[in-house]
Amino acid sequence: MARVYRFMLFFTIFFFFFGCFKKYSITIQSNKENEVNFSGSDKNIDTNSELYKPKTISRNIVLIVYVRADSEPHQFIDESGKLKGFFPDIDTAVFKYMNQKYKFVVYDDIGRAVEELKTGLAHAACATPVTPDFSKMFNIVPYMNTDFYTFVHKENTNIKGNTFNELLNSYRGKKIGVQTRGQIQNLLREYSGINIIEFETSTVALKNLSEKKIDATHDVKEVGLYYAKKNNWAVKVVGPAILNVEAGLGFSRAIDQEIVSRYRTALKEIKNNGTYRKIWNKWFR
Repeated sequence: MARVYRFMLFFTIFFFFFGCFKKYSITIQSNKENEVNFSGSDKNIDTNSELYKPKTISRNIVLIVYVRADSEPHQFIDESGKLKGFFPDIDTAVFKYMNQKYKFVVYDDIGRAVEELKTGLAHAACATPVTPDFSKMFNIVPYMNTDFYTFVHKENTNIKGNTFNELLNSYRGKKIGVQTRGQIQNLLREYSGINIIEFETSTVALKNLSEKKIDATHDVKEVGLYYAKKNNWAVKVVGPAILNVEAGLGFSRAIDQEIVSRYRTALKEIKNNGTYRKIWNKWFR
């Protein structure tokens, strides 16, 4: 049970970080007067810019929020290049209530993103999982619970189980895809006989699973099934939900936490006035 508990505490993919930091883009989703597009690389980001200096995030300071581009319906870039999804919609509603300026930043590198969040160069990240590791780094305001499942190729009959232990035991001797630097990568190392294969995102792992390059991987059920259908990938879900993860907006601990209090108050208000439920129904009903 200790292993199971530890695994459930630390397991995560969602949604958080990785790539090779080729570029990232900022899209302002607030009011018209602030609409700009920005893209930059590792070499030309001006960390001395006023954009990155403030530690106290007042209503007139732009709050920089990291988001992921390939996790529909939670957060994704559509065919027209617009950011959409449950998490951006929730945060947009909260920021509107707060009268807070903000920008969504589409990231693709875990190392750079974590460092910018830890130092306060960036301010928050969508869909941050509430795990011990991330809770040490960020002040997380949760607003959603999400189940994670095991995905295998449609022809696979060897990885299965009616319980967590049965399912995990069936991983032994198999190639299991993980999102690199994710907590599941570290946890699976504690189990002997599992061949861990790293990928930059869970979506890339699913593609490789369909091509039979690995035996299994993990993702949020609705996210994995969406991309499988969209790309005609031959994958399926097996076993029970392996973990339920609470996630929300994770704030850098390097910035003044007054904005966290304002965010909590505004989130409570959009739940009370029915806005949260409308957004939930839009994406999950």
